[in-house]
Amino acid sequence: MCIRDRVSTQSTGETNYPMEAAHLAPLLQELFNAHDADKSGKLDVAEFASLLRSAGIPQMDDHAVRRVVEAADVDKDGLVDYSEFLSQIGSVVELAAASATYKEVSAERFAQAREEAARIMTEILSTEEVEELLLTMFVGADADENGTLDPAEFVNCIQALDIGFTMPEVTAI
Repeated sequence: MCIRDRVSTQSTGETNYPMEAAHLAPLLQELFNAHDADKSGKLDVAEFASLLRSAGIPQMDDHAVRRVVEAADVDKDGLVDYSEFLSQIGSVVELAAASATYKEVSAERFAQAREEAARIMTEILSTEEVEELLLTMFVGADADENGTLDPAEFVNCIQALDIGFTMPEVTAI
């Protein structure tokens, strides 16, 4: 069980109860100490990022972790001591939860948009209209006019369609 699960609930048999503050403090201290690799009493950006990952907080990029460390770093030494950590961890958990919710909603909206596009392509446009649309897109993407799309032209074509594919998804296609 990850620390996030231990912090969010206290298991007693089959029933889960919210973790009481008295139980939370030692877990947070344990979490902090476990990631203070150099035992300095302070976390640098890498240690803080490791703490977030082990706590089950969704992946934050290096820039986001740096921003959290900067916000928590009251004495501006570039490190986060335990009291600074305590002042920010609630906000980080809330931000992570909001981010996860946003990603779920975005994925849901993207799926709905894809379904609507498929419906339009199959129910509203004729076969000839779809073929004409695809040919127009192909000709526009064929920058060197050789009748084929090289990988770079294909990537540009997919990105120009602005249908929500990420670069890894385009690469996978």
